Amino acid sequence: MPGVRCSKCGSDVPQGSRFCLNCGAALAGNSDATFADVRPPRFDSGETLLDPNATTPVSGVKAARTPTPTPVSDSQRQRRLVDSSSQSPMHSSWSGGGRFVAGTVLAGRYRIVARLGRGGMGEVFRAEDLTLEQEVALKFLPAEITSDPAALERFHGEVRVARQVSHPNVCRVFDIGMADGAPFITMEYVDGEDLSTLIRRVGRFSQDKGLEIARQICAGLAAAHEQGLLHRDLKPANILLDGRGRIRIADFGLASVAGQVKSGEISSGTPAYMAPEQLAGQEVTVKSDIYALGLVLYEIFTGRRAYDAATVAELQKTRESSAPASPTTLVRDLDPIIERVIFRCLERDPAKRPNSAFQVAAALPGGDPLAAALAAGETPSPEMVAAAGSKEGWKPLYVAGCVAIFLIGTIIEFALIGKTRLYAVTDMPKPPDVLEARAQELLHNFGYTERVAATASGFDADGTFLDWVDRKDPSRDKWHNVENGTVYWYRTSRQDFNPRQILSSYSIGHVSSSDPPHEDPGMVMIELNPRGELTDLHAVTQRRPVPAEQAKKPDWNSLLAAAGFDPAKCTPTTPSVNPYSYADAVAAWTTDSPDRPGTKLEIDAAAYAGRPVYFVERGPWSPTPGVAARDQRNDMQILFALIVLGSVTVSGVFFAWQNLKNQRGDREGAFKLAVFIFAVDLLAWVIGTTHVAGQWEAYNLTLELAWASLSALFMWMMYIALEPFVRRRMPALLISWSRLLSGQWNDPMVGRDVLAGAALGMFTQAIGHLNIPFNAWRHWAPPGLDTSATTYLIGGPVVFAQVISLVNSALFNGLAILFLYVIFEWILRKRWLAIAAFVGFWGLKGGFVGGTPFDAFLNAVGLIIFVRVLLDFGVLAIAVQVFVSNLIEAPITIHGTWYSWIGWLAIGVLGALLVFGVKAALAGKPILSGSFAGD
Repeated sequence: MPGVRCSKCGSDVPQGSRFCLNCGAALAGNSDATFADVRPPRFDSGETLLDPNATTPVSGVKAARTPTPTPVSDSQRQRRLVDSSSQSPMHSSWSGGGRFVAGTVLAGRYRIVARLGRGGMGEVFRAEDLTLEQEVALKFLPAEITSDPAALERFHGEVRVARQVSHPNVCRVFDIGMADGAPFITMEYVDGEDLSTLIRRVGRFSQDKGLEIARQICAGLAAAHEQGLLHRDLKPANILLDGRGRIRIADFGLASVAGQVKSGEISSGTPAYMAPEQLAGQEVTVKSDIYALGLVLYEIFTGRRAYDAATVAELQKTRESSAPASPTTLVRDLDPIIERVIFRCLERDPAKRPNSAFQVAAALPGGDPLAAALAAGETPSPEMVAAAGSKEGWKPLYVAGCVAIFLIGTIIEFALIGKTRLYAVTDMPKPPDVLEARAQELLHNFGYTERVAATASGFDADGTFLDWVDRKDPSRDKWHNVENGTVYWYRTSRQDFNPRQILSSYSIGHVSSSDPPHEDPGMVMIELNPRGELTDLHAVTQRRPVPAEQAKKPDWNSLLAAAGFDPAKCTPTTPSVNPYSYADAVAAWTTDSPDRPGTKLEIDAAAYAGRPVYFVERGPWSPTPGVAARDQRNDMQILFALIVLGSVTVSGVFFAWQNLKNQRGDREGAFKLAVFIFAVDLLAWVIGTTHVAGQWEAYNLTLELAWASLSALFMWMMYIALEPFVRRRMPALLISWSRLLSGQWNDPMVGRDVLAGAALGMFTQAIGHLNIPFNAWRHWAPPGLDTSATTYLIGGPVVFAQVISLVNSALFNGLAILFLYVIFEWILRKRWLAIAAFVGFWGLKGGFVGGTPFDAFLNAVGLIIFVRVLLDFGVLAIAVQVFVSNLIEAPITIHGTWYSWIGWLAIGVLGALLVFGVKAALAGKPILSGSFAGD
């Protein structure tokens, strides 16, 4: 049967064939079909095939003929060298015969269908995988790679990396094979047309179609970069549009692992699409691919090249002396944003180009790479998350609203401050230095005149007393006369204090009322109420016989008078409590409480060698002697904390290990977070710790370094364990956080979330205090007092250390809260169920139990608003909210008291946070713009 001649390559083809066996072109009147129209050739029955086991044509089948090349001029040859150092492997119009003819079976598995292309980086064939019955592309490597063992080994490593790139917009690399001593790569065969041919055939793309193509190119290129792979030869000829309209980036023949490109290979590629630094042989990085991406986008939207030159020297000169024509002058109605994105990619300085292809996609009009990634079932990278979202300033209306909420919350806080805080109720008339002088005076009067090596002081709250008043006193004025609820303690020691507390940075080495324990002889601690009256005395003595001439009778009356009691009204009784230290005289009395009429007090005292060593007041609120005090609510909170911390630690270690093994997780962000946690912990310790010159200081420093390292390691572990999970399910919650970690401090979205978090923190404080006027309206007893500010009252460096430590606490709590909510949503699948479970979980912790129904209602409202802000703004806003809520617990007052500077310091920090948030969120816009509802 007579054959036909292929109009593409001129080869003879058997009659009845639908495709040319040499080049794969469509026959029977389809010679003008594009590559997108070509379908895999199937051999009709009756056609003469090649022997599958032979490498030469079987008799009766003509070998493919290579057509006579058309002569080209020197200038055309030079231009080809600039425009293409390697032909596209998927180019449909290739007409050469190649080293293998159609029908040849390689490696016992791949049957050659047609040659697709040939260039400097090898020769590509279209083939059938006889085992899997799929079409693939086989790329045979250049001879220089085959003959160079080092180059071949490096290429194997690069292919191993390329195989990890699995993305809908990347032509997959499958494997490496060998045929007749020649290595080849098995790649995905793409049934389509390259952009170079398509642009020459149809011209530029419409803006909408161009944006669709651009985003797909960015997604594919970013997927390769995420695996550490550089393309190095990105150009329209290596970008394919398949039959379904999907973009595939192909020809990773020049691809290399980032940071492993040798100096002699930097300039390999297509000069016309090389970045300036690559063309000069200096370096090749992700930014080099971004430059090539800019050139590709220029062609997509304008239909012409940004630079046109016949030689490399001319190309370099043109780039240095002129800029490309403005796309908006070439294409009417082209969005100027597209032009800005292209020119950013084409910056000569790599540092000025976008950091990633994701940033390019995000900067394009209407870009939402997060939605695209989630729709494709992929986990967006940290760079994609940081690049997503708006870069514009927040609406002035919203900024003004947050400022108003913050100010209203501050006003409510100041208005209710006298009814909610222990320090405000007790008035705290004497500053710490006056109470210290009073403590020293009493100790001297009691006979403690020895020289001491160390002293320490501070404030504590008597929680058992305040809890008893809250439970037992139903009156509306129950918080009157509760001065004994605040305790000033003063400690002395004959040697340096050696604290052992390691639960927070500024506590390491810092002396408290119980750390170090009262066990060294010579230690003395005296406690006073805010009026300066004695409430407790504890001295550690050694059991030694007292000579008769030194024995003295204790002056019990002076001890009772120092405590504010009238000795005449104190009835002696039998002591019921053993003193903590050795004593040779004991006494006890009962009397009425001067502050709470009708309440009986028991007073126990002991003395040694004539001076008091023990004094304590006990009321109905005091625990039974010899029985440890139990607070069921405190026990529940401790149990709750242990369960949460234990579960988080165990699951965190497991998931962190899995993510590290699978190369998931933002390691760079986790490292930055860990370093920050370590630095803040160390700074808080330096400022707030009681430093002592001696060997113990070295011990404390060692403890602090260990604690700071443990804190940093724990945060690193939790971040690695849970961040990929959040990034896959709810990446929008990490946008501002990711930008902050990348150093974008003044980013509008960072400012927006800081501002929203500050407003939320102040608002939740105000919400929590609404029960005070409500209870007064209902003639109910006021709610319990807030004792959290007690530790601030000591003043000095400890205040600054506490403020600094709140930063780490806010970061930890913010991340923990976010991760907890995402886990709820992952388990329950429905958002409303996750919100309900989250609110119930935190309600049980904080308490729906106890208080009035209105208290529970306020708690629920606050938690619902809290979750809403979490879902709308993300982890940074929640961290700021936690910081503001904790900092506002400082002793704030409008009166000129001795501790007012501490409250104004807190207000100053919050004000600075508010100003920063407003400035960054507006991004240069005036807050009082012409239209609040406008932009």
